[in-house]
Amino acid sequence: MKLSVGKNSDVQDEAQTTWQKIRMFFSLLAFWKQCVVPTGVYAPRKVLVTSPKAAIYMSLPFAIWGLVTVIINAMGHAQMQQVNTPIALFNIATFVQCRYYQNMALVVDLLATYSVEVTEQRRLVVKEYFQLPTEYTLMLYGKSALPNMTGLHYELVEKGVTTTGTAGYNLLYNTHECLRDSDTPCMSKNHTLYQYVSNGLDRAMQAHISEIYAMIGMHGVNPIIPGPDWHLVWNIKPDITGGLSQINSIYYQYVLSVYQQVLTIQIVGLVIALLLMLGFYFFMLRPHLHDLAKSRRRLAYLLSSLPNEIDILALVKTAVAQRRKEGTMTRSRAASSATSSHGEDSFFDRDSMANSGVFEA
Repeated sequence: MKLSVGKNSDVQDEAQTTWQKIRMFFSLLAFWKQCVVPTGVYAPRKVLVTSPKAAIYMSLPFAIWGLVTVIINAMGHAQMQQVNTPIALFNIATFVQCRYYQNMALVVDLLATYSVEVTEQRRLVVKEYFQLPTEYTLMLYGKSALPNMTGLHYELVEKGVTTTGTAGYNLLYNTHECLRDSDTPCMSKNHTLYQYVSNGLDRAMQAHISEIYAMIGMHGVNPIIPGPDWHLVWNIKPDITGGLSQINSIYYQYVLSVYQQVLTIQIVGLVIALLLMLGFYFFMLRPHLHDLAKSRRRLAYLLSSLPNEIDILALVKTAVAQRRKEGTMTRSRAASSATSSHGEDSFFDRDSMANSGVFEA
């Protein structure tokens, strides 16, 4: 028979059962809050509830270490996200250097002949492989300036030198210093080409590109080595190579600095982890182990002061067996007594019947 307290009692019972299952599931997850229940047939109904404070306290260093690890990796990830554009600019600056040296080699090869037919053939080669303006434009403004180019190193350049930082922009347009390497003497101010090398790298590069286009448009044996075109290309070469090397170095150093920052962050994280480990060992684990040793000694003393254990089940079994044995013996004696008395009664009955003449000779 089921007692119903209302029309919604079944629904309430199901909801209560579901809620109990949920509580049981989360109680199993809460490993730090477990109850110790004595086992046995005659165990008391008392329950030892452990305190969660010690478990939470011992888990704090690991929680802090996990939080520090997450923060350090997030910072490193943020730093690495900033390095994509400098790496791409470093790559395209290297491409521009390679194109410049390739172009200079082809121009020297063009000027090294005096045959009109060979000159025209080599001029076509210079025109076909003259990719320096494309690479230089990409370096300045990024892939948005060349939307139709599909090369891999074109697609990686999201931004150009003119929109990424100020060091590269100043070197291109604002500097008035000598761009040549330290082992090459700078051009004097009285030189006729000084204006091309004293107003930034872009001025010298644009002059070089213009002269190469002029050489491509010539006919016959032109250009020739003593000509003014070759004079400009050759004399501003140290400034262009020095400026391109400086741009390359700017972004190379920037990429290295980002990697160095990430490495520093990881080292800081390692130091924090070591400090947490040492602090956990000396200030938390060792005192806890000391307390456990004291508790073990105290329990050992308490156990040694207890009397010997009595096996209650064995005693009960012995008593029950003894009672059964006594009952069996009692029934045996009663059966024996009944048998003997029945035999005597039969004997007396025969005698009485003989005496009364029932049995006649």
